[in-house]
Amino acid sequence: MREILGFIVIVQGFGAFVARAFFDRDWGLLHRMVELPTAAYLGIGLAGLALIGWAQVDKKRRG
Repeated sequence: MREILGFIVIVQGFGAFVARAFFDRDWGLLHRMVELPTAAYLGIGLAGLALIGWAQVDKKRRG
């Protein structure tokens, strides 16, 4: 479940970062809920990567 959530967070974070940094427009669902600076979207994408990494480590630990 964490991997699925992590993937969604990655798409929303990195997609919004690229859209705002390179195309000067908003993309995704996050900008409809909160107004964030461009760098925050990059941080959200990194948080999604952390979720996927956490899920992989936990899966490996369980055996």
